[in-house]
Amino acid sequence: MLIHTKNQDKIVTHKGKGTQQQDEADEFVEIGALNGIFVLGRSMGFIGHYLDQKRLKQGLYRHPWDDISYVLPEHMSM
Repeated sequence: MLIHTKNQDKIVTHKGKGTQQQDEADEFVEIGALNGIFVLGRSMGFIGHYLDQKRLKQGLYRHPWDDISYVLPEHMSM
């Protein structure tokens, strides 16, 4: 998609044919762009939580390590 803004007050977009847009959409899905958007949202949430905890002058919550239970197969037992 081309965007031209030279000597005009409005933005003019030139869109390609339907197959070109479908090809671009397929490529975005193939390279994992949707996963990148998911990771970005999760990262923003973690940063917001961190800043909120700092604002409230509380440390970050750490669950006690000995309270976490793992169920492992017999051959992988510790």
